[in-house]
Amino acid sequence: MSRFVTILLATAVIACVIFGLFFFSPFDISNSKLGVGGKEEEEEEVSVWAICLCIKDESKQDMEEWIRYHVAMGVSDIYLFDNDSSPKLLSLIDPKYLKMNANTKKLGKSSNGVVTYHYRSFDWTNKWWSKLGLARHINMQIDVYRECFDTYGSRHRFLAFIDVDEFIVVRNASRNIADILLLEQYKRVGGLVLHWQLFGSSGREQTHPASSGTSSSSRSIAATNNSITTITRPSASTMATRGIGGVLGTYTTCARTSHIKSIVQTKHTQGPSDNMHWFKYKAPFFAVNEKLVRVDSWQSDPPSFDTIWINHYTTKSRQDFAKKIARGTGSGATKKWWYFDYVNGLPKYDSCLEVHPLDRLTSSSS
Repeated sequence: MSRFVTILLATAVIACVIFGLFFFSPFDISNSKLGVGGKEEEEEEVSVWAICLCIKDESKQDMEEWIRYHVAMGVSDIYLFDNDSSPKLLSLIDPKYLKMNANTKKLGKSSNGVVTYHYRSFDWTNKWWSKLGLARHINMQIDVYRECFDTYGSRHRFLAFIDVDEFIVVRNASRNIADILLLEQYKRVGGLVLHWQLFGSSGREQTHPASSGTSSSSRSIAATNNSITTITRPSASTMATRGIGGVLGTYTTCARTSHIKSIVQTKHTQGPSDNMHWFKYKAPFFAVNEKLVRVDSWQSDPPSFDTIWINHYTTKSRQDFAKKIARGTGSGATKKWWYFDYVNGLPKYDSCLEVHPLDRLTSSSS
């Protein structure tokens, strides 16, 4: 009996010692990364902005031009979700841009990679819905947006949800996209929505040649990794007749529309809505356009293009559009020829290239 009491007393003493060390220790246990008591764990360092992208069967040249451009605009990460492409787009991504294959968890070979690649396959029900031309396939892109937001949102202050034919343009050549997002007026909003400049075929029948990587007049600059590089590009009229290749160097006519795409501030955002253009926000936050006008829908009138917007190269050439019809879009939707005629029949804006995205790209040798 005495032995049992001794063991019991020893156990009690040990428990008291542990209790005392835990709650009254001179060491700051409560603030450690154990997350016990007091303060929360220290937040991981987050980047200013990243892109979530859903994409299907895109050409290597157009995808690489889009990646190069947004790298030049300062994006830290691109989360590329490959929607059942054949062949898989992983084989088409330049190794210098690949950060990780998320499916295999294998890191890319470049320490400066920005693209995290995900492959997603349509299940058989989605394929049949898509073939029947019904609406369920659109959920594919919304599902991707939800996965991207839930998985990566905490790593970035802002996430942009755009397509591979959309290029974010900033009017002030001395600023990149992060500079705009960090302006004081946008710090307390749920998200910033950007209007479309909608580009059609510019009269082009055949697929555009690959980008030469050149850019504009001597006044123009390209911002890449905080460096400024003077570069040159032919005039818009020269590009229209001869072209310098690529999406940005080929299509020159556009219309301005009230449609928007979203850049969300992740800590104030619930996630995607049932429309891929617009998101749900935590109360009391909401999205605004560049003029701080509240936006609660997938479009906003009047459209605004003073500071930042999207150039949306939606049809490209007639041949490109035929390919888009055949393959479907990143969301799984299928465009029809009426849309090609609609876009090219919109009233044209006279100064589509007053701010040219090519001004932000260095030559292909850089």
